[in-house]
Amino acid sequence: MVFFLSPLASKSVAVACAPEDTPVSYLLVSQLTGLSSLPFELVLKDVLFEKNGSRQSSELGKLKYLWYDYQPNSLAWPIFSERLKNVIDSQTTGEKLFDWLIITIRQNSEISRPYYLLRFTKQQDVLNLEHSVFAGRNSDFLVKPIFDAKKVDKLTIFSAEKNGEQITSGIYVSQQIKDVAKAQGLVGLNFESTRTV
Repeated sequence: MVFFLSPLASKSVAVACAPEDTPVSYLLVSQLTGLSSLPFELVLKDVLFEKNGSRQSSELGKLKYLWYDYQPNSLAWPIFSERLKNVIDSQTTGEKLFDWLIITIRQNSEISRPYYLLRFTKQQDVLNLEHSVFAGRNSDFLVKPIFDAKKVDKLTIFSAEKNGEQITSGIYVSQQIKDVAKAQGLVGLNFESTRTV
């Protein structure tokens, strides 16, 4: 079984926000080539999602959790706690298809924690192209991925991107990653079932 991994949705949540002058995430990715850490820090803010948008506040006192194992962030990137990073590293066997960039997330001027950005170093052929849904006949824009069961059988974590994108929010994990993460009580993770044929 394969699951789409995403941050757990919540109406009000601690979001790690990039500085205001940060380029959009897809432009920023090329600037990270060769780096082992993000060259700026993210700052936690309370973000309240409403019908007409969202509101941010630096006041975090009302939130139940600040530090999630899949940390919601303004860049929509896969930013994981050390605990989730360790689960993924410990369950990955064979060729490693990714590496990690260290990110500092700051609560305030005194409190910060290291987090890890998942970056794919090699793409895998995982899709069943006959059953997957694309935006148009000759489009590379994937609307609904359907995975080839034989191709994903031995993978613990992968992306469905066909264009070689290294940092993507489209993260898929195996049943064993889900089981270990749940057994260890990791917080802020949503596992959505996907289809394989």
